Amino acid sequence: MKVRLGLGIALLTGGGAATACTSLLGGDFEVVDGTGGQGTGANTGAGGAGGSTSCEPGTVTCANGSTVLECSDTGDPTEIPCPDEAPVCLDGSCVPCEGAATHCNGNVVEHCEEGQWVPAETCDIGCDEGACLQVVDIGAGVAHTCAVLTNGTVRCWGYNKHDLLFTDHLDDPAEPGSFVTAPTPVPGLEDAVEVDGGDAHSCARTSSDGVKCWGWNGTGQLGSGDFTNSDTPVPVALNGTITDLAVGLAHNCVALSAGDMACWGLNESGEFGNGEAGSNVLEPNPIEVSMGLPVAHVSTTYGHTCVRLTAAEAACFGRNSDGQLGNGTQDASTTPVGVMNEGVQEIAAGDGHTCGRSGAGLYCWGNNNNGQVGLGATGPDVLTETPITAVTAVARIELSDNFSCIVNNSDQLVCWGRNVEGQMGNGQAGANTWQLTPFAVPIGAIADVALGYRHTCALTAAGEVLCWGLNNHGQLGTGDTTSYAEPRPVVW
Repeated sequence: MKVRLGLGIALLTGGGAATACTSLLGGDFEVVDGTGGQGTGANTGAGGAGGSTSCEPGTVTCANGSTVLECSDTGDPTEIPCPDEAPVCLDGSCVPCEGAATHCNGNVVEHCEEGQWVPAETCDIGCDEGACLQVVDIGAGVAHTCAVLTNGTVRCWGYNKHDLLFTDHLDDPAEPGSFVTAPTPVPGLEDAVEVDGGDAHSCARTSSDGVKCWGWNGTGQLGSGDFTNSDTPVPVALNGTITDLAVGLAHNCVALSAGDMACWGLNESGEFGNGEAGSNVLEPNPIEVSMGLPVAHVSTTYGHTCVRLTAAEAACFGRNSDGQLGNGTQDASTTPVGVMNEGVQEIAAGDGHTCGRSGAGLYCWGNNNNGQVGLGATGPDVLTETPITAVTAVARIELSDNFSCIVNNSDQLVCWGRNVEGQMGNGQAGANTWQLTPFAVPIGAIADVALGYRHTCALTAAGEVLCWGLNNHGQLGTGDTTSYAEPRPVVW
């Protein structure tokens, strides 16, 4: 997600400390068990073990890793211990230890060896279907972060209040209990393959190439056809499947398999590219837009959107007060403006700046007040595409509001720009702190990266999630609200 301050959109800071993991984005919070294990505790049974007085009539589940829970037609639970010859409860049945069977006993993977269940591996995140859960994708919003796990579930941490509208931006503290500091399961989501965050909402691409969103919906950014907040994911009614997902501050866009683009939410500056704009142009249903050529990739932030077309051409539209459209002016455009001519492999929209990649070369333009364009100094807006020679071998671009990162061909993360909160990961932070030359974050090869408003997270090639920067809402997932200027592991 790419972010910008402005116009009463909920931008977040300050406040309180979380005392428990809570259900995501709810006005009323409840404690959630985040172990994800199969074997022990009341994790799968309808009534669970230890004190449940009712269950779903007619069901048979596991009360724990060694006990079956049968529910009568009247909703009364009965717990039946598994026998010695079939000691493990899986999917409501007692099963023996035979062959090369594997199962989860809480957060421990156990293998069957010579008729005995033997612990093989302890899982950091959780265990599911006989294997440790791993992170496959990460995404960040203004002050929250989410991760997709191998079983299609999503866990998020950080800011968790969807109905606050701060009119003076970062000066208001969050309400106590409005954030969580450790990864917490998103309810009702088991088919995610990708996730990203906006201001106080998130969206996930599903395994069927659909989209589900949840959180604040004041501008229709959930795509649910209304403006009702939702603390559970709701499907977006799209015409066909998607090939790319871009989550902005208050609007989202997707590339459709048929070749068009669809956007929903706030269209204040023309960020839909459909010729419309206005502070009251709120679209809770997806609006399809044709770019003339099939859309291969879309990137959006606050106020402007960019697309790469299948002909290796790129275009941007929407807000242009900082020259982020790259057309030599500072005039907004509600229709696509071509940038970079030909040979574009990637285009990325930041807050007030934009970058594109041609081959392995980087080109940037727009707001440079924090050195985010990459010219080695702060300075005035850059109104047209400019080659950035300080980085080479660029493989991927990630932009935030006033800092920029690339992943190079060696899978290293390299960043530059504002560093007041330590979002560069170089051990430095404080007022008037910038990283004006590209800095290679010393975490080895990475598989994914997500930039928030003032924080950064990376999924390493080894499968570890590391975060650094501002942590006032627990967006680093370290179990506290202490900001860190060096990468810290997420505490699962």
